[in-house]
Amino acid sequence: MEYKKSVATLKNLHSLRQQQLIPRTRQEVFSFFETHSNLAKLTPPSLCLKVLSADSEKLKLNARYRYKIRLLGVPLSWTTLITRCEPPYFFEDVQLNGPYAYWKHVHQFEETNDGTLMTDEVHYQLPLGWLGNTFGKKFAETNLRKVFDYRRENLKKIFK
Repeated sequence: MEYKKSVATLKNLHSLRQQQLIPRTRQEVFSFFETHSNLAKLTPPSLCLKVLSADSEKLKLNARYRYKIRLLGVPLSWTTLITRCEPPYFFEDVQLNGPYAYWKHVHQFEETNDGTLMTDEVHYQLPLGWLGNTFGKKFAETNLRKVFDYRRENLKKIFK
């Protein structure tokens, strides 16, 4: 299966890591994230996220989710698979098909005295080899940061 690509064998692998302290218990935060329909609340409207199918409303191991998004007005299909899931500590999704050559997103939840420290770590590779890396790296990085900034702000509102 495609999702079993080893990170070590990928060239031009990029990463994005973001942490956010959410003033709620780990169980409350994880419950929000494991409810698949909440993804729309964390996705910028400009991406026009539409869920085409979901194996399960609650995250579970080996569940597949199919989406349609728009990037610069271009419709794109995206299918992800939950490859690891240990509630309420973490889950991991990988792209089976979509806009990236490789995509793995790890979501971790650590309980602290002040709430839950949520860590997102994304590893991705752009399509089209050196051409995609040369001309698309800055765009992809900027776009991902905007998505995660939007997510951060909405989580502040949701968990105020």
